[in-house]
Amino acid sequence: MKAVILQNWRPDSSNYNFQNLLNAWEGISDIPEITGYRVEIVHDSSFESYDQAIGDAEIVIGFFITEENFNEELFIRHPNIRYLATLSHGYAEMDKALTQKYGVTVTNTIYGAEAIAEFTLGLLFDICKNVQTNSDIVKSTDWTDPQPGTWFIPATRQLEISGKTIGIIGLGNIGFQLARKSDALGMHVLGYSRTYKEGLAYQFIDQVSLEQLLEESDIISINTPLTSETYHLINRAAIDQMKHGVILLNTARGEIIDELALTEALKSGKIYAAGLDVLSEEPPTKNIELFQLDSARITQHIAWGSQETNLRAIEIALDNLVNYLQDQPTSVIS
Repeated sequence: MKAVILQNWRPDSSNYNFQNLLNAWEGISDIPEITGYRVEIVHDSSFESYDQAIGDAEIVIGFFITEENFNEELFIRHPNIRYLATLSHGYAEMDKALTQKYGVTVTNTIYGAEAIAEFTLGLLFDICKNVQTNSDIVKSTDWTDPQPGTWFIPATRQLEISGKTIGIIGLGNIGFQLARKSDALGMHVLGYSRTYKEGLAYQFIDQVSLEQLLEESDIISINTPLTSETYHLINRAAIDQMKHGVILLNTARGEIIDELALTEALKSGKIYAAGLDVLSEEPPTKNIELFQLDSARITQHIAWGSQETNLRAIEIALDNLVNYLQDQPTSVIS
């Protein structure tokens, strides 16, 4: 079978060595069923870019594989496609009826649960401790003539995390890893998921209704996929149920939060601070009011972005491909 890998171009940086990513894909040549493969460097995830890159491939692997760029027109233009692998955690981003119609198996890649959970806690620590702000003050102060009370006095509010209640919406791989780490930090963990999680591994989590989670949590983290049911799950009504001064974290999908409602709640103090690695529009095409609020910590969808997670994604994607070729597919989402 012929394969094409849609590798999004990224500049070398402290996080990436692009050649290392390309080298990692060479492992596909060790799979006996693969008669040939290409790595196509794509600079965007548009229909046009993918249409040009796929050619006669039967296997397509790439990061931004969604129903927007893999629509019916693309399947008609590329009838050889039998297997799609998205290098992401998402599972609700493909039209299942469409892929079944054209006999295409779609898998996802669960590669970054630890990294994303760590980043979520990084946002929380940044909100609660403000290390960089205080560091900047120390380094910018003229210590030959300091103002009284400069030392020993924090310039920003300091919040303890231990003893707080964190509510985690979504107890999949990422949510579970966040729960484990939160428990280790001395937090009381509430969890809400579509289905009750059974087993000893989940016993430390108090699994409750969404309403109870919203009402009782000091910190709320969104770790659920974006679906028609979770679109604007956090809206004005949900925010009204929260404690005054709650902290809200989102490393899942931006559209789960109604950003206008969030902005209002941050301005009023109902939500003390928000840590967001995702926005409803990515990348933004306009400046929004959230960008002007000191109580909003916003990063550019980078929780997954270490070199280690990228290399792990490739390794898992190749394992999933082998399983598919052996008629034992894993991580199937459509």
